[in-house]
Amino acid sequence: MASTTARFAHPERLFAEVVYGPLHDLVGGAVARELTMAGRELDATEALACGLVSAVVEPEDLAAAAIALAARVAEAPRASLARTKAKALRRAGFDPAAATLDL
Repeated sequence: MASTTARFAHPERLFAEVVYGPLHDLVGGAVARELTMAGRELDATEALACGLVSAVVEPEDLAAAAIALAARVAEAPRASLARTKAKALRRAGFDPAAATLDL
């Protein structure tokens, strides 16, 4: 989810390696290469179109929309969510046993 004013880019490409694989899987090779190597920046509408975000809302509506999304997620059993998150991490090429913030 993003506000209409959000921008998405990889400025770290100028000083470090960028994690490419998961982004490629999410948005496709052409967009991933443009973001990670050519410095392309996406606005929120473009991010929605390529699947980088699931919704775009006005900035003043962002907090309420995020809380509503969190409430929907929290309806599911915690154990089921943990297993689904582990599957998503494995699919993205990460060790699901690693601390998420270490990724």
